[in-house]
Amino acid sequence: MNDAKLALLVSTLVVAVAAPIVASVMRARSRAKNGESVPEEQYNALITDVNALRPGDPPLDVPAKADNNIMRITEDYLFARTVSGRMYGGRASMSWWAAFMEVIVLLLSFIFLIDHWDEEGFRFFLFFNLFWCVAASWIFIGWRRQLPIIFNRKARTVTCWLGKRLYTRNWDEIKAYSKGGIVVTYGGGGGREGHLHLVMDCCFNPKKKRMEETCVNIYETEMRTGNYSASQRAEMVWEYIRLYMDKGPAALPPFDDSYDSYGLDRVSEAFTIWGKCIRDLLETFSPKQMVKDIVEPFRNEGFFGGVVNVIISLFFMALMILIGIPFSLLFIPTDLLYMALDRILPRRKWPKELLEACNYAWDGSKDYGPISKPALKAFDFNAARKAQPLPEAMA
Repeated sequence: MNDAKLALLVSTLVVAVAAPIVASVMRARSRAKNGESVPEEQYNALITDVNALRPGDPPLDVPAKADNNIMRITEDYLFARTVSGRMYGGRASMSWWAAFMEVIVLLLSFIFLIDHWDEEGFRFFLFFNLFWCVAASWIFIGWRRQLPIIFNRKARTVTCWLGKRLYTRNWDEIKAYSKGGIVVTYGGGGGREGHLHLVMDCCFNPKKKRMEETCVNIYETEMRTGNYSASQRAEMVWEYIRLYMDKGPAALPPFDDSYDSYGLDRVSEAFTIWGKCIRDLLETFSPKQMVKDIVEPFRNEGFFGGVVNVIISLFFMALMILIGIPFSLLFIPTDLLYMALDRILPRRKWPKELLEACNYAWDGSKDYGPISKPALKAFDFNAARKAQPLPEAMA
């Protein structure tokens, strides 16, 4: 085992040992703060911070924020994604990276086909691509089967489909928890993830001899700025939903740039988004900017500071050339393929009860992002979406 692998293994073991200790301390603090308002089963080895939430509580000290955890908003209904739905759908999700890998597979197999332009090479081309499509099919199936949580402003209810059963709760009586947990990855990396848990049912478990809550979960909001914990980012979603239920879509803040990461509405957007990314990279490392970045440290920090800055600049330039620009170019066909799959692959048919819960206002089709035609005049979704037009079916 070489030194790099050994260092990677050691860092992983250190974090793996330290994480449970840190988690136990954080759980103890959370339990002491919440007392009996949070049942013991809401904690586990990875969930370290749990806060009880109620619709009638005072406003929390976080902004109301949402992004791709919202599927669609109308005047009377808000459709939210579940945690599993967020994992399978949207840019940077499992299904999107599966589409990216398909682009890589197509590229590599096409290069092989050019070099072996015969019947055997063509069979390999077909087999290689078919194999990847079959291998990734379980990801796409999960993506197309996601069902929303429906918040009904008129009836003041929350409805979702869990397993084979429809759950409906009165919004004013619902219980919720914001949760933050530790995530550890190989190599010693880690992070915090937050979820908003809505309690849809509470019943007695005869095997465990205790009351247990059935929850549906929404993924945290991805804040680009601000020093917020994972549970606070989940609370932002709670405040967003609570604002909608109490005051309607006109009171909601616009989506920030993180919303744009879900997917495409038009083919031209792929070239606009990733073309801008490439242009920004080139401008950052343009000769004029490079000279400025190199000369100023020599002038302000002396010879040593200038040398260090030159090394750092050359390192990041190499990353840009070897990783940044090639990947941005590959992301263009990835987004286009993902857009095509989003329009071609069949979606799970919503159960009748779920359609009735939103009075047939939506059936899950054309899920390109949170669009609200009735509320456009009061809540400028178009400006928040960089003046993108509505799909034809919604116009």
